Amino acid sequence: EQHEHADLGAMYTYNCTAPDQLSGLTAKLFSVYPSLSKLTVQGILPSGQTAAELTPTANTVNW
Repeated sequence: EQHEHADLGAMYTYNCTAPDQLSGLTAKLFSVYPSLSKLTVQGILPSGQTAAELTPTANTVNW
């Protein structure tokens, strides 16, 4: 079986009326795209910046 590598870039901007109520993010893309092996997350929040590398078994970043 041959495996191929591919990168995909996407940027999402969310505007929230109560950002202080947000405590994290759970990525559900791994169930939609089973071949996805990692997801790099970067965020700018009222409390500062955050970054994480998510995987199918560790798909949540908290702040």
